[in-house]
Amino acid sequence: SVPVPKAEDDITVIKFAINRFLLQIQATRKPNTHDTYKLQLNRFSKFLLKNKPHLFRIEQVSESIAHEFFDNLIFQKLSNKTIKTNIGTLFSFFEFVRKRKTILANPFQDIENLPIKQGTRIAFSDDDVKIIKEYLTVTKPDPQFWLYISFLYYGFFRPDAEARKLKISDIQQHYIQVRGEDAKNHKTQFVQIAKGLEEQINLNNLRSYNGNLFIFTNEGIPGNIFPGEKWFYKKHQKLLKDLDLENKNYSQYSWKDTGVIALYRATKDVKLIQRMCRHGSLDQTDKYLKSLGMFLEAEILDSFPSI
Repeated sequence: SVPVPKAEDDITVIKFAINRFLLQIQATRKPNTHDTYKLQLNRFSKFLLKNKPHLFRIEQVSESIAHEFFDNLIFQKLSNKTIKTNIGTLFSFFEFVRKRKTILANPFQDIENLPIKQGTRIAFSDDDVKIIKEYLTVTKPDPQFWLYISFLYYGFFRPDAEARKLKISDIQQHYIQVRGEDAKNHKTQFVQIAKGLEEQINLNNLRSYNGNLFIFTNEGIPGNIFPGEKWFYKKHQKLLKDLDLENKNYSQYSWKDTGVIALYRATKDVKLIQRMCRHGSLDQTDKYLKSLGMFLEAEILDSFPSI
């Protein structure tokens, strides 16, 4: 029989290795990321407890067990996306262990990659952009909401995680800072201010406010507390409903997509799109543009010389 471990910090023991891994995630990643990793690793722990009750050491987790867990997730009829992220978490965990020389190979290395259906959100049509602008600037003026939409459109910010938490001090002369704690890749980065966004910044006199204030608040002017997570989501949903646009698969992210499409059509500059989107590689930008249909434009093929 396998002896019961005594040292609680023994990384060769699965539950203690998981604890060590989660402590690192807690110290280096966002709370939501830690919670997701914990949930997914708990799912794996429960699987082992039910199906492999005598297995508790890292080196006992073989490729066959990894595939068995993968099959178990499929049999639970979880979505491909849920399964893929769960396997990704397990891969990261075992990489954490492997790099500490506890195991020689990652048992989740060769798990097949499940296809994920692309989301149904779409970019705004030119006509609908005009309708929304007219509504928010003339019919029922809401300067802060239109300013928020402008940040999404011109700066390609993620709605809830980035735009909602921007501070006055993040607005610099030519760039807007995206703080590492809010950015998707956890790195502080900068987005160049487009002419249209600069006009909105000046129109709202943002640079005249104290730098410590948040740009967006429930009161509609810069203040000490940024809106709750669902604040702009609910406003956006109501906007779409009021304008009879709620059945067109629009979302807040559609403004980012709309901005990317407009900039690409105007410049055809993929490197510029990469910098503005803060993508880590051109391949990431390429995939994003393809998902928006930007490499299928008729005018590009029309310029193809005949022979």
